[in-house]
Amino acid sequence: MTSLKAWERVAYDPYCRRWAHEIPGMGDTIEEAHEYVLEEEGTLNLENNHFACDECYIRLGMPTTPWGWVAR
Repeated sequence: MTSLKAWERVAYDPYCRRWAHEIPGMGDTIEEAHEYVLEEEGTLNLENNHFACDECYIRLGMPTTPWGWVAR
């Protein structure tokens, strides 16, 4: 596995094109927002740190799979 650059370790929502810290309620700092996503966000893809915020997840039709849905 390749080493991630610092910005690649920050959670990002590709559906609304916002970093976690730009989404209200995720935390006041980049670190707090990323921690929140790591601990609370079920859609987090650990391979690329993409996730779907609540608004995007609903807009996507609240996808699910037997093994859990994660953002691409």
